Amino acid sequence: SYILEHLNDSLNVSMMAEKMHMTPPSFCRWFKKHIGLSFVTFLNKSRVESACHYLATTDAPIQDIAFMVGFESLSHFNRTFKSLKEMSPRLFRLKIQPNPQSWKATGF
Repeated sequence: SYILEHLNDSLNVSMMAEKMHMTPPSFCRWFKKHIGLSFVTFLNKSRVESACHYLATTDAPIQDIAFMVGFESLSHFNRTFKSLKEMSPRLFRLKIQPNPQSWKATGF
C-alpha cells in the first residue's frame, strides 16, 4: 500500500485525506472502519515493525534506523517503540542479536 511504501516520508492525516479526496475526519473514520486501527496507530505500528527488521538484520545505529523508518525524533521513536514492544530498541536488538560481533568474526 502507499503507506507501507512511504513509511519514511512525513505522512499525516491531512495529506492522506487529500490523496483520497476526503476531509481529514472522513478519512479517519474510513481508515478505522476498513483497517481496524486509527491511521496514526497503523503508521506507528508499521514503522516500529520496519525498525524491528533493521534492528535484527543490520548494525545500523538506532538513531539512523529511527529516521529511516520515518520518525522525526529519536525520543518519539524510543517512546513509541517501547509502548508497542514493551522494551527499548536497544534491548530488542540485544535480545534478537545477543552477540552480533561474534557473527562478524565467524562470517555469519
